[in-house]
Amino acid sequence: MRSEGKSLRRGDVDWSQSKVVFVAPSFTTYQQAVSGFRDLPIEFWEVTKYDDGLILYERTQTKKTTASMTALRPGKVTQEVVQQVKAYTEDDLIPNERKTREWYFELRERILKLDPQLHPHVTKTYISFRQGENWRNIFSIAFRTSKLRIELLRTKPTDVNDPEGKLTYIKDSVQNWNQHVSYFEITDEKELDYAVYVLQQAVENFRAIQEK
Repeated sequence: MRSEGKSLRRGDVDWSQSKVVFVAPSFTTYQQAVSGFRDLPIEFWEVTKYDDGLILYERTQTKKTTASMTALRPGKVTQEVVQQVKAYTEDDLIPNERKTREWYFELRERILKLDPQLHPHVTKTYISFRQGENWRNIFSIAFRTSKLRIELLRTKPTDVNDPEGKLTYIKDSVQNWNQHVSYFEITDEKELDYAVYVLQQAVENFRAIQEK
């Protein structure tokens, strides 16, 4: 297994974050419904090939529910999959600390108002935000003790207007992740307005790149 020219050993990969992607011309309603289980990380993508050689990939949208695969009394193989591969939710990551939770939910609500296509994408260690069917993260939010850490992907401090100088560039981010990454932290409720101001620029920059 190789990534960016570097060899990866089996132990280097967090297999609990694995996801199965099915690609086909179409899926039945029953097949698509399977992706609605909260603890089953699978996706269905329909592919269409046009006469001019253009190929369109479109993810089928199935609303996630609170239902679990374990409620179906699955067989041994399915039980092993559910135990080893976990589909994380926001509740898994958001701490019980009251003020941090409040900051996140207020920030989340305001982020979603920036663009109707924005939506959260949850991983084992952070919550990122994506636009529509684009798989790229625009920025991510991680929880620290009494603060939120926000990382802007493909962003240098000079890429946004940051009059308060809150953005810090992550050294070696290009070497480690093949992209520029900068971050800032929220340690007080009063900093939410400024956070939204910076994140709005990140969304606009991302949109501009996609439209080129």
